[in-house]
Amino acid sequence: MKIADWYFDFISPFAYIGLARLGRFSEKLEIRYRPILFAGLLNHWGQKGPAEIPPKRTWTFRYCTWWAAQQGIAFRSPARDRCRQYAVRHSTHLRSVVDNGS
Repeated sequence: MKIADWYFDFISPFAYIGLARLGRFSEKLEIRYRPILFAGLLNHWGQKGPAEIPPKRTWTFRYCTWWAAQQGIAFRSPARDRCRQYAVRHSTHLRSVVDNGS
């Protein structure tokens, strides 16, 4: 069986939709999940993430809402005032996964 590494960030709407679609490869691939902190990569290279740029944030969530609907995947973007809460919880979840070696 072939092995594929899937690098993802818990907070990414693209990762959420991608995860829902990975099941179709389960018979052909052994998927190794590799959580990353995309914000860390962006900071390293001096870039802003899509959520930090208002027009890009709006487009990203509109596109992901459409794409998820096309795939039959339940998706709802977070309320704008809750984005900060999600970011804090995100780093806590990622730290827990890394600490547990998952």
